[in-house]
Amino acid sequence: MEYTAPPKPQLSSRANAFSIAALMASGSPKEKEPAESTIKPLEQFVEKSSCSQPLSDLSSLDPHGDFSSSPSSLCTEPLIPTTPIIPSEEMAKISCSLETKELWDKFHELGTEMIITKSGRRMFPTIRVSFSGVDPEAKYIVLMDIVPVDNKRYRYAYHRSSWLVAGKADPPLPARLYVHPDSPFTGEQLLKQMVSFEKVKLTNNELDQHGHIILNSMHKYQPRVHIIKKKDHTASLLNLKSEEFRTFIFPETVFTAVTAYQNQLITKLKIDSNPFAKGFRDSSRLTDIERESVESLIQKHSYARSPIRTYGGEDDLGDDSQATQSRAAFAGVLHWCHITTLFENDRHFSHLSTLEREMAFRTEMGLYYSYFKIIIEAPSFWNGLWAIMNDRLTEYPLVINTLQRFNLYPEVVLASWYRIYTAIMDFLGVPTKTCWTVNRGKGLSPVESCEGLGDPASFYVAVIFLLNGLMMSLFFLYGTYLSGSRLGGLITVMCFFFNHGECTRVMWTPPLRESFSYPFLVLQMLILTYILRIPNINTGSLIALCVSNIFFMLPWQFAQFVLLTQIASLFAVCIIGYIDSCKLQKILSVHMVSLVVCFILMFGNSMLLTSYYAASLVVIWGILELSPTVFKRCRSQVYLWVIQGCAWLFGTVTLKYLTSLAFGIADDAHIGNILKSKFIGYKDFDTLMYTCAAEFDFMEKETPVRYTKTLLLPVVLVVLGVIVKKAIKYPRWTLSHTGQYEREERFNQGEVVYHALQLLAYCVLAILIMRLKLFLTPHLCVMASLVCSKQLFGWLFCKIQPKTLVFAILALMAIEGSANLQTQWNIMGEFSNLPQEELLEWIQVSTRQDAVFAGAMPTMASVKLSTLRPIVNHPHYEDAGLRARTKVVYSMYSRKPAKEVKRELIKLGVNYYVLEESLCVSRKKPGCSMPEIWDVEDPANSGRIPLCTLMSKDSRPYFITVFENSNYRVLRIPYE
Repeated sequence: MEYTAPPKPQLSSRANAFSIAALMASGSPKEKEPAESTIKPLEQFVEKSSCSQPLSDLSSLDPHGDFSSSPSSLCTEPLIPTTPIIPSEEMAKISCSLETKELWDKFHELGTEMIITKSGRRMFPTIRVSFSGVDPEAKYIVLMDIVPVDNKRYRYAYHRSSWLVAGKADPPLPARLYVHPDSPFTGEQLLKQMVSFEKVKLTNNELDQHGHIILNSMHKYQPRVHIIKKKDHTASLLNLKSEEFRTFIFPETVFTAVTAYQNQLITKLKIDSNPFAKGFRDSSRLTDIERESVESLIQKHSYARSPIRTYGGEDDLGDDSQATQSRAAFAGVLHWCHITTLFENDRHFSHLSTLEREMAFRTEMGLYYSYFKIIIEAPSFWNGLWAIMNDRLTEYPLVINTLQRFNLYPEVVLASWYRIYTAIMDFLGVPTKTCWTVNRGKGLSPVESCEGLGDPASFYVAVIFLLNGLMMSLFFLYGTYLSGSRLGGLITVMCFFFNHGECTRVMWTPPLRESFSYPFLVLQMLILTYILRIPNINTGSLIALCVSNIFFMLPWQFAQFVLLTQIASLFAVCIIGYIDSCKLQKILSVHMVSLVVCFILMFGNSMLLTSYYAASLVVIWGILELSPTVFKRCRSQVYLWVIQGCAWLFGTVTLKYLTSLAFGIADDAHIGNILKSKFIGYKDFDTLMYTCAAEFDFMEKETPVRYTKTLLLPVVLVVLGVIVKKAIKYPRWTLSHTGQYEREERFNQGEVVYHALQLLAYCVLAILIMRLKLFLTPHLCVMASLVCSKQLFGWLFCKIQPKTLVFAILALMAIEGSANLQTQWNIMGEFSNLPQEELLEWIQVSTRQDAVFAGAMPTMASVKLSTLRPIVNHPHYEDAGLRARTKVVYSMYSRKPAKEVKRELIKLGVNYYVLEESLCVSRKKPGCSMPEIWDVEDPANSGRIPLCTLMSKDSRPYFITVFENSNYRVLRIPYE
C-alpha cells in the first residue's frame, strides 16, 4: 500500500454526520467519493491531539500496556503522533485487513454499541486482523488502543432511533495501549494466522488496576491496531522512541460506549450473532438477516481466535438446540405420564363400563363429549357434522348450530381422527381395543369394559393428555427462552410439578375447554415473547402468532377475556416505552385477523365482535394512531400515561356497550354482573348461580400460603423486585428541546416488563375468580425461570455459579413440592354413581326416544349423552336465552305455586322433570341453597315452603312421580 500525505483532519463517517459542517452542507449535493481501501493511515481519521506526548515520545511500556514513566507524565489524549511520520519502506509494505468485516458492517449500519462495566466487559464483535507484507524472519509486536472520535458526548433519541449530540465530551480518561499477550510474533506467524484481541476489556473504572481500557459512557470511540517491528534486544520494556511502527484503523469499527444498550436493534443483533449468547437465541430467531449469512458470520467469528489457540466443537449450536429439544421432550413425556396416572388412579377409568365412563364426564364435560359421540356414531363424518350443526336435542324445541354456540371444534377434529384411526386399523386387521367382563360385586350386575384406543372415551382422553404433555414441553422451551438458560426451563417445569394442583385440573376434568385451549395459549405467549425480543418482525412469526391465537380462541369462549388482559398489558408496555408502537400495531393486526377468522369459523358468533376484547383492539389502535398528534402537547410523561390509560378504559367500555346495543347482544352481560357482585355486593339469580360455586368465589386464603411453602411466591417476588428496580432505574426521563421525552439509559427487555404486567393481570383475575388460578400459577412458574437470567442476576452469578443457585432453590422447593406430589399420587378411587346409573337405565328403557327432559344442568348433560333424549337446559350457561330457560326449569326449587311452575314447563315442551332433593336442602355457604337464591329473585314468595319439598312428599295433582331412588325423583308432567 502506497503512503500518501494525509489530508486535513476529519471525523469518521458516522461521527461526521453530527458535525456542524455536515449539517450545513446537507442541502448541497455531495461529490461522489472514490472507493477507499479498508486499510487507511491513522492520521486521516483523527484530529490533532493536544497531548504533548505522541506515541513515539512515550519512553516504554510493559506487556500489559502500562507505561513505565511516572503517573504524572501519562498522556490522557489519544496516543497518536502529532505530526505525520513517513514510515520506512519496509513498514510501508505492511498491510492489515479486518476479519469478519461483514459482521462489523452490519453493526456499523445500526450504530455499534459496546458495553462498559466497572469490572470490565469484552468487546463483541471482537477486533480480529490479519497482516501481509511482513518480513517472515522479523519479530513484531501487535498492540491496540481505543481513541475518542471527537470531543462530543451523545445521547440516544428513542423517538428518532438515532444518536444526537448531547454536549461537550467529559474530561478525558487515562489512555492505555493493549499489547497482544502472544506478542512478539514472527512474521511467518502473522502471515499464516490472524490476530484476535478477544481478551480486551472495556471499563469505566478510572481506578482500574487490571489493564482494561478505560472509556467514558455515551462517547464515540475508534479502535486502532498498531504493529511494531521488534529489534533484537531482550529487555522486558520497549523503548518506543527507537521502534518502527504502523497504525491501522477501520471506520466500520467505530462504536459508542454505553452502560446499557440503547438501540434495541443492536441488542437483538448481538444476541443473534454472538456464539456465546446461545441461551438467548434459537435457530428460528433470525429475521432481518438471512439465516445462512448470519450462521456463516457466526462460524467465522467463533473460530477466528488468537494464533496459538484452537477451539473445537463445530456442532455446538446444533448440539445445544438438540439438548434443549430432548429435555423439553422428556418434560412432556413426564407430564403425560403424571396426569394419565392421576386420572386412572382417581377413577379406575380403564375398568369402567361405557355407561360409567360417560357418567364420569359430569356437567358440561358430558355435554361436550356427547357431540364427539354423535359424530363417531353417525353413518359418516359429514352426517355427524350436519347433526351437530342442526341440533334439536340440546335446547328442545329449538334447532341450534352447536359449532356456533359451544366451541366444539376440538370434538370435530378428534371425531375425524377417531374415524380415520379405526378405519385404518380395521383395514389392516389390527384390533384397537380389548374387552372383558368386570364383576362389580355387592349384588351389581357385571358390565363389559373395553380398553384401548378403539374405545371412544379412552381415545378422547388420550388425545387430551397427549396435548397437555406437549404443553409441558412448551413450558420448558418457554422458560429456557425467556431466561436465556436451560436452567430456567428446568425451574419452570419443576415449579409446575411442585404446584401441580394449583396449575391445572386436566387430570380430573379432561373434556373442559381449557384442556384443549390452554396449551395453545402457552405456545402463543412463547411466540409473542419471541416477537417482542427480535428487532424486526418477520412474516413467519406473525403467521405463527395468528395461528396460535385462532387455536386458543376456537375451543374456549373465555379466551377473549384472557387476550383482553394480554393486549392491555402490551399497551401499557408500549406507552411506557419498552416496545415501539409500530411493533404493537403489527401485533394488534394479528389479533384482529385471528378474531375475524374465529368469527367466520364460528358461523358469525356475535359475542366475539361485541366483546371487550374486540373493542379494546380498535380503541388501542386508534390511540396509537392519534398519539403523535393529539398527545404531543402533553408536557408530563406521567400525565400522558394516565390520559392514554383512561382513554383506553373509557373507549373500550363505551365501544363495547354501543356494539352490544347495535347487535342486540346480552350473552356476556353476566360477566359484568359477576364483577359487580365482587365489588358492590350485587345479587340476582344468574349471578348467584355463578358466585355460589366455589370456583367462582374469591381466591382462597390458603392459596398464597401454598405458593409460599413451595417457595414459588418468594422467588417470583424477588424476580419482580429486580425487574421493577431495573425498570425504574434505567428510564431517566428528560424533556428535550423538541418537546419529546427520551431516555438516556434503558432496560432493554421489553418482553420481561410485559411478563411482569401480564402476571399482575392474572393475579387480579385469580383473586376475583378462584378458578382463574390456572392462568396465574403457571405464569408464576414461567416468571420463576428469570432467576436464571444473566440480565437480571448477572451481578449475583459473578459470586455464585448459576447451577449452584438453581439447585439450591429446587432443593428447598422440593421439601413441600414433593409432599404435594405424594398427596396427588396417594389419591386412589373408583368411579361409581349407582343412583344416576339407575336413572339413566330407567330413562333408556321406560321412556320414548322423543321424550323431553328438564332438571338440574349437570344431570341433563348426562341424560343427553347416555340416552340421547331431548333436553331443554344444559350446563353451558353463557347464552342469555339458555339462562332464561334454566331459570324457568329451576323454579321447581323456588317457593312459587306448583300450578305456575307446571304452566311454564309446559311452554318449554317438557315431558319429564328430574327432581334432585339434594338441591333443595344443600347449602354450600350462607345464602346459596336454591330456595335462598330464589328468595333474592322472588321476594314475594319468600315465606312459603319450597316447592321441591312439597314435591318430595306428594307430587299430585300437578305432577306424577314415575321413578324414585335415593337421589332422584322423576316427575311426569300431565298435559291436560
